[in-house]
Amino acid sequence: MTTKTTFNMKDLSKAVADNFDMSGKQGAAVVRHVFDTIKAELMKGHQVRLHHFGTLEARSRKAGVARNPQTGQKLTVPQRRVLKLTVATSLKADLAHS
Repeated sequence: MTTKTTFNMKDLSKAVADNFDMSGKQGAAVVRHVFDTIKAELMKGHQVRLHHFGTLEARSRKAGVARNPQTGQKLTVPQRRVLKLTVATSLKADLAHS
């Protein structure tokens, strides 16, 4: 059985701290600030373009009707905002060659 490894915020904070010779708390603060800034821009309705990674965008998804597969009952799904990531071509190419 293959085990999947997950790279999380704690790992990212440690990597930033190690790379820039910071304490763990400073690395965590930098990472938290970056993600808080991205979130704030998305909440304002702005696109966030990250070079060689992709574009994040908050979009509205229309209301619709869904069906519960177990009971067959139809449900009304309200309009909501969702996050869309369009992956950069360069990242797709890097992943394809890894």
